[in-house]
Amino acid sequence: MPTQSTHAVASPVVDMLKADHKKVKGLFEEYKTADPRKKQEIAKTAIQALEIHAALEERLIYPAIRGPKNRFVAVCGVATCTR
Repeated sequence: MPTQSTHAVASPVVDMLKADHKKVKGLFEEYKTADPRKKQEIAKTAIQALEIHAALEERLIYPAIRGPKNRFVAVCGVATCTR
């Protein structure tokens, strides 16, 4: 079961990751109408953002929501699987 300190740490991280999702979605929308030079720039930015995002999830989110026996539990409104 998550502790109060887990919630205190996870909540800002979850908020940051949600903001990352919004930013990358915006980049994808911008990409659709960009000229070829700008598309290359947007793609590079999106790839960098996604690499950082994935690393943060792996280091901070997934360990925080793993419960006993590596089962996932709910933390800060993040719906997860309990097998």
